Amino acid sequence: MESTIKYVLKKYQEGRLDPGKAVSEFRRRHHSSPAGRAAVWSLSLAASLLLGLFLFNNWRNAWTEYGTPDGKSMAVLADGTRVTLSPGAVLKMQRHRNPRLVSLEGLAYFEVARDEAHPFEIVTDGAYVKVLGTKFSLDADRKQVRVESGKVLFAAAPDAPALVLTGRMQARVEDGTAVLSGEECLNPAAWATGRFVYENAPLAGVLAELGEYYGVVLGTGDTSVEGLRLNGVFSTDNLQTILSVIGDALEVQIEVTE
Repeated sequence: MESTIKYVLKKYQEGRLDPGKAVSEFRRRHHSSPAGRAAVWSLSLAASLLLGLFLFNNWRNAWTEYGTPDGKSMAVLADGTRVTLSPGAVLKMQRHRNPRLVSLEGLAYFEVARDEAHPFEIVTDGAYVKVLGTKFSLDADRKQVRVESGKVLFAAAPDAPALVLTGRMQARVEDGTAVLSGEECLNPAAWATGRFVYENAPLAGVLAELGEYYGVVLGTGDTSVEGLRLNGVFSTDNLQTILSVIGDALEVQIEVTE
């Protein structure tokens, strides 16, 4: 059997497996004697085994890709993790090799299924995340993570110094090092969930978040309202509607600067 396997391997060309050709040639040379026919049978078995191994490795190493270029998309991974991908974002994984290891391009929101024995890992070009079970957004392009709940280990690379982030914390990679962003992140997944949720949130923080989300600068021009706090749930559909409701509820005039 060892000799026949070596014969098949001799006929193997890099990037191309053709066991049928090897068997046909072997039959042509050795079909006339009992020993030759036995050798042909042995060779056929060896070739089948090698072909099976080749196909299994292809199946095991195959990449699964998620994402659409034009709109948001959602995927439920093999381990139960839910991922919302922004337009153009791409998530890749070898689901038969390790369903808890993925790569990411673009922005995605993760709701990771908890598994104490198998941490969930995300690798991007310049950032690395490792978690057990949590909710967070990761922007691979900006190398930034924003945590909604749970704990997230964040670093520039798997072997680089890491930060441990908890709810409403955010961090980014600068010059190859993970650094904290000082401000609290009130709604790290508003783009994915379609809503802003505020519970006793400072007005200044609300306006800063809304301003960043919509690409404008928001303010009141009145220092006497700095201590005001807000409770409410708002759809992300229309900024003017949100500002109108906040203004009426807190009796403030909000100024918008493009």
